[in-house]
Amino acid sequence: MATIQFHRPVGHPRNNTKAYIIKINGVKKTELFNRDTRAFEIREGLHEIKVKVSMDTAGSKSQKINVREGEVLKFEVIQNAGTMNLLSVFSILIFAVGALYSLFGSKFFLLLAIPLIVVAIPLLIEKNSNYLILKKVQ
Repeated sequence: MATIQFHRPVGHPRNNTKAYIIKINGVKKTELFNRDTRAFEIREGLHEIKVKVSMDTAGSKSQKINVREGEVLKFEVIQNAGTMNLLSVFSILIFAVGALYSLFGSKFFLLLAIPLIVVAIPLLIEKNSNYLILKKVQ
C-alpha cells in the first residue's frame, strides 16, 4: 500500500466556510476545511485525483498519478490566484445582461445577449475547472 496526503492551508476568505471535496478515482473520500490534513492508504498503480469546492461548480483539473508500493505522496490544495469562481463571474454576467436589456430593449438585447452567453459560458466552465490547484509537495 501507499499513502496519499492532502493539506489545505488558509485560503481566500470567500472559501473559508466551504469544504473542499477530495475525490480519488471519482469516489468522494473526505472534505477538507481550512488547515485540515487528511491521509489515505491506496493501492499501487494509476489513480485519478480531483478536488471540488462544496456546493459550487469550481474545482481542480483531474490529475493522474502513478503510485508505487510504500510511496508517500503529499499534495497541498490551494486556490489559483488568477481565477474567479464561476458563481461570481456568472452573477456579474447576469447583471451585465440585465443592464443591456434596460438600456437597449428586447430586440437589441437578444442580438447582444445570445452571443455573449454562447461564448462566455463555455469559457467560464473551462476556467472554473482550474479554480483549485493540487500542488505536489516534497
